[in-house]
Amino acid sequence: METFASALQKNIADLRRQRLYTVRSLADRLAELGQPVHPSGITKMENGTRTPSALEVVALALALNVNVSRLLMPFTASSNEQFELPGVGKVSAFDMWLWADGWQPLDLPDDENTGRALLDFQLHARPPQLVKPEAREDWERLRNIRAAKGDDASGEH
Repeated sequence: METFASALQKNIADLRRQRLYTVRSLADRLAELGQPVHPSGITKMENGTRTPSALEVVALALALNVNVSRLLMPFTASSNEQFELPGVGKVSAFDMWLWADGWQPLDLPDDENTGRALLDFQLHARPPQLVKPEAREDWERLRNIRAAKGDDASGEH
């Protein structure tokens, strides 16, 4: 079962090769981006003996022309493949991508609270400019209905 660590090391190596970078040329590109990493550091990242910092992950994503999620997540969206998420446990790769891309929470309830949880997540997972207007309108409508009933739509009391 894949983890963030194993996905990250595999994805760095795979994307570096797909982009036709040598370890040295990727190190040079990272230095151009203001985040120098010695070629041996990249090799260690790829074999799992060195964990990149958050800034290095961002620089790697820029250098490899992908988003950060592509580096951190398994490169599959299969609902049959499981991924180990710290603090959560096993999650399907499909659900992980929906969560990472801001579409739905990992713990989406399968009951009358599904719509509320989905709207809440979508409104808070991205900047307001990236939220679909209809989602914002639905959230406002739900909040107004719940406020009229004396219930806070945010779930906070």
